[in-house]
Amino acid sequence: MVVRVNGSTGIVTVSGTSGAPSLRGPDGNSGISFDGDQVIISSSGLVAATFSDSAATINNLSVDTTTFEFSPGSSGTPTIAASGDLNTGIYFPAADTIGFAEGGNEVVRIDSSGRVGIGTTSPGSLDAFGDDLVIGGGSGHRGATIYSGTGSQGVIYFADGTTGGDVARGKVFYSHSDNYLAFDTDATERMRIDSSGNLRFNSGYGSVATAYGVRAWARINGTGTISEYGKGGFSSITDQGTGVYRFNFTNAMPDTNYAVAGSTDTNTVFQVSTTFNTAYIDTSIQNQSGSTADSDDVSVVVVR
Repeated sequence: MVVRVNGSTGIVTVSGTSGAPSLRGPDGNSGISFDGDQVIISSSGLVAATFSDSAATINNLSVDTTTFEFSPGSSGTPTIAASGDLNTGIYFPAADTIGFAEGGNEVVRIDSSGRVGIGTTSPGSLDAFGDDLVIGGGSGHRGATIYSGTGSQGVIYFADGTTGGDVARGKVFYSHSDNYLAFDTDATERMRIDSSGNLRFNSGYGSVATAYGVRAWARINGTGTISEYGKGGFSSITDQGTGVYRFNFTNAMPDTNYAVAGSTDTNTVFQVSTTFNTAYIDTSIQNQSGSTADSDDVSVVVVR
């Protein structure tokens, strides 16, 4: 070892190794050695840390302190990063805020209120009832996927407690084994869409049952020129003669397996006058003598 004092003070020593450090303690194999531009700290002959002008590596770190302090960093140069990938890591963009960067861009942020933003730096700018987790920043397509097994389930729960039915007071449930989507309220299934697309729900039935929708409806005044009180599912209603009205579907029915119900005023009778078809319904109104007659109040409902 050489100590030089010639206008500056320094220590010049041999490089050493981790097993025989050039600056070592009493045990002979713990201390400091040098390898090119690296400084190596070893303990009992094992490398504990290496330092160079570009990186530092610490093995099996155990420090008797409560805090490490870092500079805030940025998304392009995060404070904590992997060697060789210095634009990917963790940094601190504001007080009480943590940012996660990937490829020099922030991809996740945890703000000072614990809100998590994925693809956004301001999750707190959304509605307060739904800003604990925000995905997306208002541009492009965004989404989340629950990826379950073929015979398993995917579930979203709504809880207001940690025991009994409170852990799943509300639920959206997809069964991959039967391919149905179910909705629960008050810990009970209320609605289901089965694998055939049938909508089933419990609305006074006592249990979940298939609901059959009104495909079309209309109410008209058929005296003289037809006038409509209102309609839905019918594109037009035409006069086919005295007391005979054609109700044309907006969209053709898939088949003729549907039901028609109708009503008219107290002095006449409603009936379907032709064989069912997928494009329209022909109806007729008959008076008490059995002749067709116009009516000022005709209602039609189609259910399938």
